[in-house]
Amino acid sequence: MPAQLWMIFLAAWPAVLLSAAAASAREIHVAKTGDDTAAGDLARPYLTLSKAAAAAQPGDTATVHAGTYREWVKPARGGTSEQSRITYRAAAGEEVLIKGSERITSWAPEGDGVWKAELPNAFFGDYDPYAMTLSGGWLEYGQWHHRGDVYLNGEALGERQTPEAVKQQEGTWHCQVAQQTTVIWANFGRADPNRELVEINVRESVFMPAESGLKYITVEGFHLMHSAENWQPPGLQVQMGAIGPRMGKHWIIQNCRVTNARCVGIVLGHAPGVDYGDIDAFGDHIIRHNVIRRCGQAGIVRPVGGRGRRGGVG
Repeated sequence: MPAQLWMIFLAAWPAVLLSAAAASAREIHVAKTGDDTAAGDLARPYLTLSKAAAAAQPGDTATVHAGTYREWVKPARGGTSEQSRITYRAAAGEEVLIKGSERITSWAPEGDGVWKAELPNAFFGDYDPYAMTLSGGWLEYGQWHHRGDVYLNGEALGERQTPEAVKQQEGTWHCQVAQQTTVIWANFGRADPNRELVEINVRESVFMPAESGLKYITVEGFHLMHSAENWQPPGLQVQMGAIGPRMGKHWIIQNCRVTNARCVGIVLGHAPGVDYGDIDAFGDHIIRHNVIRRCGQAGIVRPVGGRGRRGGVG
């Protein structure tokens, strides 16, 4: 090949690669009318974000349509570059709620506005937030509080230490865990919890990988709610929140709402399997244009994992 043609070929090759990557990228769709055995396109969407997260490849976009998705989304992989991200986004103009809670409609009246729900411990799987109290360094008071919560029409009730205290105050709850069951008492006042929207926490997180170090993931436009993580002190080996990159790199979390995380809304901090001395291994995230409210400890936690040479929190 003549030298001039060879140079032209080399110059054009990156563009060819980018064009091929763009051609192979696809838009995955998720909808409440979907099916996880379907093709995942607009006409045949998946039912869950978890299915989309398992299927998404670098360059793909998962577009999620209106509805409430009760799951912990654990991306299986990240993107490979800024031009080949994996993007998770709410469909334009549609409200998408991702919740760490489940609705409960089996409340039994106890009188004076107090109701009781008795659930088998198996309902919670291997993580029962009502069997675990908040604990850890820097927590100076309230260590009798549990990691779970009770929500009436989207708003959290206040936990009390005894059933008697619940009887005395509307908008409160108390729990006790036995060998086989978890029992929750709640004072809903005049509200009927079997008719209203009453939810309880069951998942530790809402959107976070199981694996550390995933790169180039964008999360946009979701309303993330009701995570049940523990207190997150700076020295904790693994830090959890409603959403976080688990010490990944080059994430973008934007235009989201994060509400009623038990302790932390967005967490950028510690996770296993990362060399903390290598600044190129993590960080450089962009966290912007999010609304964070009613998180028990902090809206954003970012020791170590939030550092980097670019990006920021806004």
